[in-house]
Amino acid sequence: ISLSIAKGEKVGFIGRNGAGKSTLLRVISGVSPPSSGSVKVTAGMHSLLQIGTGFHPDFTGRENAVSYLAQLGMREDDIEAKVREVISFSELEEYIDQPVKFYSSGMMARLMFSTSTVISPDLLALDEILGVGDAYFATKSFEKMLELASSVNTTVLLVSHDIYSVGRICDRIVWIDGGSILVDDKAEVVINAYEQSIKIQEEARLRSKVANAQSGHWGNRCVLEILPKNP
Repeated sequence: ISLSIAKGEKVGFIGRNGAGKSTLLRVISGVSPPSSGSVKVTAGMHSLLQIGTGFHPDFTGRENAVSYLAQLGMREDDIEAKVREVISFSELEEYIDQPVKFYSSGMMARLMFSTSTVISPDLLALDEILGVGDAYFATKSFEKMLELASSVNTTVLLVSHDIYSVGRICDRIVWIDGGSILVDDKAEVVINAYEQSIKIQEEARLRSKVANAQSGHWGNRCVLEILPKNP
């Protein structure tokens, strides 16, 4: 992998499971060392590689939010204001002072996402956190991502399998396959190439099914392949 990302760029990383997207983000974030070469990051980074890391089940929602923000080095006065924002965005007002071990999974997702995204860093690294919680909050969380990405000064690195959401947030997409960069271009160019690749793979899978049926591997089964009139 060799690439440069300028300040303020919104860059998405797509590819199959195991392609190396999350590993790359961990290397950039300093969580994992590179196997060779070097990584240079010249901005203050906030990484959301796993929402909720460090949340304690015996702490209340408020205590977890305060602890999380304190670990980021925020001052006490700033933490109080940010916690109010967390409570408002998560809409957990009546539950915020209950231990989170009694929260439902949806309530936990709301608290974790709201706390994790309450700050706007210079460099924001996000790994598969789009669409958390119920349908209502999933929409709300995506709008929050758009808001964070809208700042001209914030650099966003986003890993997701939802290529269309990535296309809405990012101007540039890097398609990784087998630990290497396959395509690095404008979002619409990479999305079109990725869609074409999926189409080719699906057609190959269908042809394989037909070949297996014709060779008798499926006994008396019949496979019907339907193709568009004008592909």
